[in-house]
Amino acid sequence: MAGMWNTVELGKSVKAYDLSDLTNPNTSSSGRVVTSTVSGDSKVVSEGDTSLFKDANALGKDDFLNLLVTQLRFQDPLSPKADTEFVAQLAQFSSLETNKNVETSMTSLADNMNSFMTTQTLNSASTVNASATSLLGKIVRVADSEIKYSGSDVAFDVQVDEGVSSANAAVKNAAGDVIAYRSLKMPSGQVEGEFSWDGLTDDGAPAPKGSYTVEILDATKLKVVGHTYTEGTVSGLRYGATGSKIQVGEDSYYLKDLLSVNG
Repeated sequence: MAGMWNTVELGKSVKAYDLSDLTNPNTSSSGRVVTSTVSGDSKVVSEGDTSLFKDANALGKDDFLNLLVTQLRFQDPLSPKADTEFVAQLAQFSSLETNKNVETSMTSLADNMNSFMTTQTLNSASTVNASATSLLGKIVRVADSEIKYSGSDVAFDVQVDEGVSSANAAVKNAAGDVIAYRSLKMPSGQVEGEFSWDGLTDDGAPAPKGSYTVEILDATKLKVVGHTYTEGTVSGLRYGATGSKIQVGEDSYYLKDLLSVNG
């Protein structure tokens, strides 16, 4: 039989395996027991499944080593495997061992980095939370893009970047679609101004009542060059998993929305 290694000693039973039986995890083939008598008669009987691998996806270094040892034990003594073949297999085993060690080291390094980053994040959050208490009672300016339209003109305060003399206020609905643009002319040398929206879309139709957002864009209507804002006194702090918030009036804002502290 092609690929089978047999060793027969008189009066003894010796296992014999086909290489495909050893390497194929799905094989239904069985190992054979070759029994020889002093008279020279012999018979082959089945001994059950000899599959080395229970999980087709779990080929590891131990499985490879078991296969190599099995080859050594049951090779045909009259036609042994060449030394070069064993050297090549040992080289493959060494490569597999190295790759496994590298994988283990990289996994450990990733776990350590994740732990370090988590610790740094917690330390940073603690520092920010502690420093936020100094804002209590202070008058602050925070970016606030939401406006509420109830059927009459809506006023909003605008702060633009230095050097911006004109801009566009883009009014967006809840879906994020721009329904109206309004041109803004900033007073000479000033970065703050008050403007209003009449509640009409660019098509001239009245917008439905509700909440909208305003984005301050440049002349190309592509680049953000300012913010609408709200001013008020910080009356409280809120700490949460997504970050710290300051209470200004009836609304709360993330610290990242803070534009200035006035006193």
